[in-house]
Amino acid sequence: MNIKNKKRISTFVLKLTDENNIEYFFKEIPLCIIIKELLAQNIAKLVGVDNIKYSRFQLDGIDGVISESFIEAGYHYMTGTELLTNYIRDTRNENIELLYNESEYNDKYSIKANQDLYIIWQAMEAKFKNYPDYENQILKFMNDVIDMMLFDLLIANGDRGPYNWTIKYNDLTFGLAKVYDNEYSFSNS
Repeated sequence: MNIKNKKRISTFVLKLTDENNIEYFFKEIPLCIIIKELLAQNIAKLVGVDNIKYSRFQLDGIDGVISESFIEAGYHYMTGTELLTNYIRDTRNENIELLYNESEYNDKYSIKANQDLYIIWQAMEAKFKNYPDYENQILKFMNDVIDMMLFDLLIANGDRGPYNWTIKYNDLTFGLAKVYDNEYSFSNS
């Protein structure tokens, strides 16, 4: 592969563009983590979870994994963190207060603690209630989220916070983007 452009998008991730203008993501990780990522990918395939396809790759002498970009033309993307932060900030409604009393609320505003299926469902309804057939789309989305969570249990992935799942949407449809970032799987912690 001939790389024509490299852009660092986070501490360990580079966005690459090849000579055919195909975009890739390269994640710098050691061999023991590469093995976990590739093993999790194969298990995802076996259990029917739509996971990004990774390949082992070395860039400028650095080990890691590479994947084609999961960004599809015509879609927007939002992380679970963005969805939940916006929902909690904009509503602060009685349902959240019932789940998290006010004395705990400020501590739980860290969002990871709010990765609760009920809150995710409410946030999705608030965001997408004007979409056609939104009830069925939310049901499919929630089933995909549950499948992702069961997959994480199966592979012992303790790092699926809302920053590690993404919603793809356009003017008519929405859903869970491909699952990614399984590097903390199969660990003792």
